[in-house]
Formats: sequence, structure tokens, C-alpha cells
Amino acid sequence: MTYFFETYGCQMNNAESAALTLVCRERGWTVAPNGESADLVLLNTCSVRLTAEQRVLGRIALYASLKKKRLAKGERFALVVAGCMAQRMGETLKQKYPAVDYVMGTSSRSVFPLILEAVEKSFNSSSSPLPTPHSLLPTELPQFAFSSSHLEEGQFRSFIPIMHGCNNFCSYCIVPYVRGREVSRDPQLIAEEIRLVGERGVREITLLGQNVNSYNWNNNELHFAGLLRLAAAEAAKSGIRWLRFLSANPKDFSPETIQAMAESPVCCRHLHL
Repeated sequence: MTYFFETYGCQMNNAESAALTLVCRERGWTVAPNGESADLVLLNTCSVRLTAEQRVLGRIALYASLKKKRLAKGERFALVVAGCMAQRMGETLKQKYPAVDYVMGTSSRSVFPLILEAVEKSFNSSSSPLPTPHSLLPTELPQFAFSSSHLEEGQFRSFIPIMHGCNNFCSYCIVPYVRGREVSRDPQLIAEEIRLVGERGVREITLLGQNVNSYNWNNNELHFAGLLRLAAAEAAKSGIRWLRFLSANPKDFSPETIQAMAESPVCCRHLHL
């Protein structure tokens, strides 16, 4: 079985596509050279700008045409739309564009192995249709969960998500509605991923979040400055030379964070706001 991903939008989407790629590889899937020859195409989408959504809709139309041709030849093809646009539109996306087989929002990535399993069973039986999306979903609404690794094989840099979502609800921004409220990742799991990528030859890491400096683990037990010190120490021990972070909201930026950056030679003299 082969897969092909198209990723739009922010670095968080890139990191999440890398995590989904690892799920495919663990099941024995291989990457296709392009979407036209793949068994499964996944579009990881963005909703921050209208142009990003319009581009995805154009790609859906292209793959709908391809799917029609493939089915006419007796070939199978599965189309998955994931990410923020999928979260915003939900099942209405599938209703408007029937060529889409599965819609997987930002909080539903845990069902991706179930989608792969369904596609495998369907493709191995020439007469078996793909199961409906509702039959794959758990009875309870899935909660957002961080992946254990976001490593892209062969890359010297890696993204490390540390938090997800945003509580700010700025009037111009859709992010809290498609990413949800802030969820901070267990610092020990962050440290484990830093060690993992360091062992794989990564030399630069970027901590990711919709608002990294609002990181708050276990009800104020650890804030972003403390996590930055922990990550920098772990990076130095793991052979990682550079540590960056995206994106920081000025209203949550503290003097302690500046002090933590100044203390560690691993922290790049670079600030993204």
C-alpha cells in the first residue's frame, strides 16, 4: 500500500504530517512519488487564510477527477482531508465533496490507524467498499493527543510540539475554533522526543505551539521558561546544537523566558513573535 501527503499551512501541520507518516511506515506502507499513483492521498489543510482553503478545494477537485478515472479502471483510491479546514467544516466537507472518503479534524488524528486499517481491508477485497467514517469513530468524541515523534527521517532539524490550541480568541483569528483550547504536553515526553531525535542525528530543534509561551504544565507546576531550560539541557546532552521556538505571543512573554534564553548557549539568538 502506498500513501502521499500534501501539507498546507503552518509548521505545526508539517510536524503532524511527519507524525502521520510514521504511522504509515509502522504499518508497512510506502510513500508514492506523487498523488496520482498513490493508494491513499491525505491533504493536511489550513484555515487561517481563505487562499489556503481555496487551494485545497482545487486539489480536492483534481483528486475527485482522478478517483473517477481510477475507479473506472477497477483501481482503488482513498482521499482523506485532515487538519484545520477538516475541523472547521466537519462532515459537511464530505457532503459537499463526495470524493472525500474521510474527514479527520485536528482532534481526531488518533483515528488515523483505523482509517489505514479500513483502507487495507477494503483494498484487499475487490468488492468491499470503504467503511463509513462514523463506523470508525469511537463512541466518545476523540480528545487531542500529542504524537510520540514528529521526526522526518534524514533531516538535520526537527519540530517538537510542546502545546496545542489557544485561549486568546482574538477577533481576527480562527485558530481557537479549529485548534481548541490550550493543552500542554508532558515535559517528560518532550524530553524523550528530544533524546530520540538527537540519537537520530538531528542537530536543530524547534519547539512548536500556537502560543508556546503560554505553556503551563500541571496547573502552574512548570511554565515556558522552565520548560525552555529543561529542553536546552536535554538538547545539549543529546548532541543538539541549536534550539528555537515558534510562535510566541508578546503578551505572555516574560523576563524569565529572556533570562532562560540568555543562560543557554544552545538557545538561538532568534525570537519569533
